[in-house]
Amino acid sequence: MPASAIAGARRPEDTPGRLRSLSFMLNLLAVLFLLLPVLLFVTFNQLDRDRRALALATIRDSGLLIGAALQPQLATLQPAQFGKLQSDLAGFAGLHRRVTLLYKPNRAAGLAVGGEAGFFYVAGIPAVVPGALAAERQRLADMGVLSRLGQACSGNTPLAERVPLPGEKAELLTSVSPSPGPNGCWAVVVSTDSADELTLADQRADWARPEIQAALALYAAMALICLWIFSRARATLLAFRRAALSATEAGPSFVAQTAIPELVPLAREFDQMVARLGQAAATLRQAAEENAHALKGRLATIRQLVAALPESETVAIVAALDRLDGVVRSARQLDTATAETLERKRREFDLSALVEAFCRGYRMTLGDATGRLGCEVAPGVRVHGDEEMVEVVLENLVENAFGFTPERGRVTISLGREGAACELRVADEGSGVDPDLLPHIFDRYVSTRSLESVPHYGIGLWLVRQNVTAMGGTVAARNRAGGGLEVVVKLPVS
Repeated sequence: MPASAIAGARRPEDTPGRLRSLSFMLNLLAVLFLLLPVLLFVTFNQLDRDRRALALATIRDSGLLIGAALQPQLATLQPAQFGKLQSDLAGFAGLHRRVTLLYKPNRAAGLAVGGEAGFFYVAGIPAVVPGALAAERQRLADMGVLSRLGQACSGNTPLAERVPLPGEKAELLTSVSPSPGPNGCWAVVVSTDSADELTLADQRADWARPEIQAALALYAAMALICLWIFSRARATLLAFRRAALSATEAGPSFVAQTAIPELVPLAREFDQMVARLGQAAATLRQAAEENAHALKGRLATIRQLVAALPESETVAIVAALDRLDGVVRSARQLDTATAETLERKRREFDLSALVEAFCRGYRMTLGDATGRLGCEVAPGVRVHGDEEMVEVVLENLVENAFGFTPERGRVTISLGREGAACELRVADEGSGVDPDLLPHIFDRYVSTRSLESVPHYGIGLWLVRQNVTAMGGTVAARNRAGGGLEVVVKLPVS
């Protein structure tokens, strides 16, 4: 496959769909858990307010109806007939309902004015025995009934108010209905201590109610459990990533990184895969050593046989043997490099500091020609990878660039950050590369310097691509408009 295609393609693992990522789903779940109770509260709170308003209106109207039903009788009732009111009130009896009749005689009638605001207790349901009249009067006073009754005997007061009483009790004062009589003023007081109706008149904030607090606590517990499950899964995947970056037989195992039982079989497979890769690397390295040893032994034998021949007849043979010896060394280097990419332990490091250190060191080797190497490095660029592999990339790219640059030409190294990746560029001022050959310069054994006196076997740029790909990056080359070649290495940043 052409190197340019490899370098230019956007791989799915390099740019995962954010809408499918576990982090996005975790954040979305958190937002939903925050918005859902707000939306439900706004919707159901309005419905509850409407329901309560309708129910309270019904309760108020029921109290006013009782007062209206008694008003014709009370308008003509004489004091001698007060005794029958207790039995007349029985028709208005109801579970949890209290109806109290109070009477205030006119001063013109010659009766003493008694009780707060001049009202006396006459009858009620449930009935109040004489010994409990003081307590009943106190109950009415605590409810604020007597203070609500003015001097004028007119006007109905629909209330539906929750009135707290001593001893952690409460009643719903439904209505107070004054009614004029022949010798005084009547007041019909209707109240209830029904728990359901008291709840309807509860004016406390919804969040302050015990049932709402219990529901919120249950919802918060459920939300925390869901977020904990997602967070635990995400933490395990991040631990897997850290283990993968240092995936060697001596490194941390995947099984040790997970506490989720369902992921243990997968982690065990990963550990076995790492072990197999380690064995493959060892086998590859051993095969490279054995093959190189076997070929070098045979080449040495041929050299000994050639040495006995006249020098004029062996020049071409010796040159061919030298090239073959170089190919053997290159093949050994390739196999060793491949084995090392399988076992490299990756970690986070400062790429900016590494590039700057490389520039300083390489300038020292150039001596008086230090101006031929330019370095433009952005600070603080950090990547996950292997520092030695990056140094191999830099050495091969810079040496290759100087190999094609004229004696007074300049090679420039630049490092910058581009979004979620960083770009390492090496540009020279040489003649560039034939466009037909450009897609193949990262292939094995491809070299454009085959006619030079110093042999090159085309493995430098191949090693560059191997190392960059092993670190999750891409590499591409292009001819510069002003002449020369530019190689661009992209690596994901930490």
